[in-house]
Amino acid sequence: MTKGAMGGLVRYKHNDMDDLEKTISKLPSDSGKLIVSDGVFSTGGEIVNLPRMIEIAKSMAHA
Repeated sequence: MTKGAMGGLVRYKHNDMDDLEKTISKLPSDSGKLIVSDGVFSTGGEIVNLPRMIEIAKSMAHA
């Protein structure tokens, strides 16, 4: 983390969009949020559900 940064790191379960939504909903509504994920998980070849992730991000932006 950058020196002097006021942010933190919160993790959600691997490729679990329901857990991502639940985790983000617990954060203060006025806090900034940045969702970071791999597009393809190399160990299993899974692909992130990007449309669902975008839906969650947009819903939290308006919450």
